[in-house]
Amino acid sequence: MNRRFDIDYLKVISFILLIPFHIILNYTNESYIIYGFKLTETNSTLIEFMIRSFDGWRLPLLFMISGIGAHFSFKKRSNDEFCIERVRRLGIPLIFGIFFLNLLPIIINSLAFESLSIKDVIYTSWINGLDRSNIQHLWFILNLLIYSIICLPFMIINRNDTKKRFKLIFKRMIKSYVGLIWLVPIGLTIIKLNTLVIDQLYYGQGVEFIIYCLFYIIGFYSSDNVKEFSQSLKTYKYHIIGYAIISSVILLGIISIDLHDLIMIGIESLFSWTWCLLAFIWANTFHKKSNIIINYLNKTVYCMYLTHIPIILIGTQLLSKTNLTGLESIIGLSIITFVISILIYECFKYIYPVNILLGINPETQKIQ
Repeated sequence: MNRRFDIDYLKVISFILLIPFHIILNYTNESYIIYGFKLTETNSTLIEFMIRSFDGWRLPLLFMISGIGAHFSFKKRSNDEFCIERVRRLGIPLIFGIFFLNLLPIIINSLAFESLSIKDVIYTSWINGLDRSNIQHLWFILNLLIYSIICLPFMIINRNDTKKRFKLIFKRMIKSYVGLIWLVPIGLTIIKLNTLVIDQLYYGQGVEFIIYCLFYIIGFYSSDNVKEFSQSLKTYKYHIIGYAIISSVILLGIISIDLHDLIMIGIESLFSWTWCLLAFIWANTFHKKSNIIINYLNKTVYCMYLTHIPIILIGTQLLSKTNLTGLESIIGLSIITFVISILIYECFKYIYPVNILLGINPETQKIQ
């Protein structure tokens, strides 16, 4: 199976961008809801624009990439081997993250600033942390695990079906102009309009759960039809660029237009989908060859994802005691988080079972 170096580029860049994005969230009203505290705002207008620019397509893109990864994993394994691999790669790091990694900031904050004994710190951090549904950023991994379970029967049917009905349906969709560009935004709009709003214990439930599952499935079948998908992206490249620009101008408020809520939801859906397609066009056009830096970072990004939020939260608590400006703290904390994540990877990549707990796969330390 030929390695998709363009997907490696997308995966690495998408996950690394999460570091400054989650740091920027510290300067928004959402920070208190997500992290429990908020830094002084540096430039609310600029930050809001940056968040809105990324927020519409970064998660859909990540779930598409994850669907592609699931296709690679499933294709080279038996059904039982795939289930074991999903539990090892998703389930074990998820449990470790919830019961240890995500509680570290609470423990360190209590020891450093509240003068509690270690016994009291461990007790209060576990009780308070778990009581607040201490899943934080790990909802992404939880959703991937659930999607793997939900989609497994369809993956098995697709593998055993000699006529490849699911594959042919997706192939017909992506080869047409309407199917490639408009079918997904229309489907997203319908989902958003007809999904009940529920109280969420964490992000990624409710309508988001359905939407991200859709992108996961699209990623899986785009990998199963990689030649047709790539060709359609080339064929309709300029249409995709045009729609991405138009939806961005309207959605990001570059031009103020008063539109009906239904139309705005449709534009939001078009924005998400066309920017995902643009990312694949960019990667497929410019990054189809192996790169030693990307190959290395590709091995580190899962560990980086698991550990970056605890590092950011600890760093944020320390930064709150300084007089650094917002921009300085964002840049500085991004670099520190990146470096510490890499050091954690290097320290534990060959130490069993810590490497498994941190999502490091010893079998793939050498990328072909």
